[in-house]
This record gives sequence, C-alpha cells and structure tokens, in this order.
Amino acid sequence: VSWTRAWKVPGSRAAGARTIRAMLQASVKGEGPGLYVVETCRHWLELVPTIQRDEKDLDDVDENQEDHLWDETRYAVQRDSGAGGTLRLR
Repeated sequence: VSWTRAWKVPGSRAAGARTIRAMLQASVKGEGPGLYVVETCRHWLELVPTIQRDEKDLDDVDENQEDHLWDETRYAVQRDSGAGGTLRLR
C-alpha cells in the first residue's frame, strides 16, 4: 500500500468541487478529461448527487453530512486531473 498526502490547503475543498463539476460537465460534452461514474458505483450514485452545499460557502459542501465519498473523489481528481486515463476509486 502506498499513501499520497491529501492536498489540504486553504481553498482546496472549493477547488476540488470546481474540478469535480468541470470533469462531470466535460464527460457529458465529451470535451477534455471527464469524470465518468458507472452504474456499478451504486453507493457513490446514491450519496454524492444528494450532497448539499454549505450555506455559508456555496463553493463547498456542508461538512455536517456523510461526505467521505465526496472527499475521496475530490482527492483523486485533484491528484490525477491532469494525468488522463482511467482512475479507479476503491
């Protein structure tokens, strides 16, 4: 097992949210690196689309909810968004 330090600097949560949104939009348009979620990612599909925004910071998600999959996705796209190819989350 190898570990990579998460990018946790001021503004990284908002930057990650923007990256996820941009990659999801790109996957619909077929332009640039996209984030594709397949039907076998059931828990992700049940949880992530229902995550609420933080009322005080609309660029971030509300931390008072289950957001572990969101954070995992954010860490992964921030780490690999420029690498291209397929990123598998486990």
